[in-house]
Amino acid sequence: MSLDLPSPDLLHKILQYDPDTGRFYWKRRDIQMFRSFDNDVDAFRKFNQTKSGRRALTTPCSGYLIGRLWLHPYKDRAFLAHRVAWVMMTNEPIAALDTVKHINSKRDDNRFSNLRLVRGGQS
Repeated sequence: MSLDLPSPDLLHKILQYDPDTGRFYWKRRDIQMFRSFDNDVDAFRKFNQTKSGRRALTTPCSGYLIGRLWLHPYKDRAFLAHRVAWVMMTNEPIAALDTVKHINSKRDDNRFSNLRLVRGGQS
């Protein structure tokens, strides 16, 4: 899981986030997002047919929800859903030492009202 999230603009372009439920959904992508893929037209069609409109960031990992963002076929990595939610709602990156905490301690409850930012070194 990586801490260096894509920009808020890119996250808004590829994901829809419902702050009331904490759920993410894939947005339809345009072909320009697939230029780095070996067979960009096939990858473009396959992604939009199989993922567009469906839930995203749903893989459980130590109680948290994580998921890949499918941005590049060779450099893709998983991101924590609660960190993605925070960036999408605040439109600001999270510093490396900062953490996003779940207020009710339920690691899979990614409703924005259940998240809070803790600056590095604070609790």
